[in-house]
Parts: sequence; C-alpha cells; structure tokens
Amino acid sequence: TGSKYGKGRPAPAPPAPAALTSAPVPAAPAAAGAPVLPRRPLSAYNLFFKEQRAALVSPYVSAGADVRGRGSGRSRYRRDGREGRRPNFGDMAKFIARKWNTMGEEEREVYFCRFRKNRDAYDACVLAAAKEATRLTRERKRAAVVAAAKG
Repeated sequence: TGSKYGKGRPAPAPPAPAALTSAPVPAAPAAAGAPVLPRRPLSAYNLFFKEQRAALVSPYVSAGADVRGRGSGRSRYRRDGREGRRPNFGDMAKFIARKWNTMGEEEREVYFCRFRKNRDAYDACVLAAAKEATRLTRERKRAAVVAAAKG
C-alpha cells in the first residue's frame, strides 16, 4: 500500500525548528498579498518560564551539550568540569512551576507588565493588518469594476 501522499511519493520533510528569539515571529501569510500577522504574545507565566529555562540550561549550552533533545542526552561537561546529564524538561518544568507558585504578586507583576506591553503591541499590529486588508479588498473591488467597465 502507498503512503497517504500517494504511491511512491515520499512524505514531506518536517519543518526546521524555529530559532529561539525574543522578537515576535510572523506567521505564514494566508494568501498572496495578505498581511502578515505576528504570533500571539506569550503569557506572563510563559515569559517567566522562558527566562528561567534559559538560566537553567545555560551551563549546559556553554559546555557544548545538546539541550534540544537530540542525540544521546548526555552533555560532555557541566560548568564545574564534571560530567553530567542535560536537564530533564519535565523536572525543569515542575521546578519552574513551583517557583512561579511561590512568587509574590509584586514579583509576578514584572512579567504581567511585559505581557501587557507585548499584548498592546500585538493588538496594534493586528489592527493595522485589518486596516491594510480592508484597503486591499477595496482596491481589488475597484480594479474589478474598472476592468469590467473596459471589457
């Protein structure tokens, strides 16, 4: 039997992982000429998690360990020179969640402020994209009317 992509057709290659950046990553456009929207902003907890994970993983990254889950799962050396394993994501998530749950409101407010700032920028971008989409639709309709009148 053939694959779901047809007899003799190989399955498409999986997409390459996105780079870990702090800048908003634009989503793929829906159609040609459609405005590109940014990805939704991370929640306050996700901002905290990303920051804490980077801090926990950095000693392994500087030692040359593979922290994305590929390979044998063993780092060469930790920062202190001893051999050791890279952090387990599940254990790391539990540790970070406990830290978040024990934080006070004042400490969390830093992340909520960053979230609100990112959300406001996202909302402004979505509004601008909606206006641009409306403008493009009007232009297309106007062009269609002109073309119908000529032809």
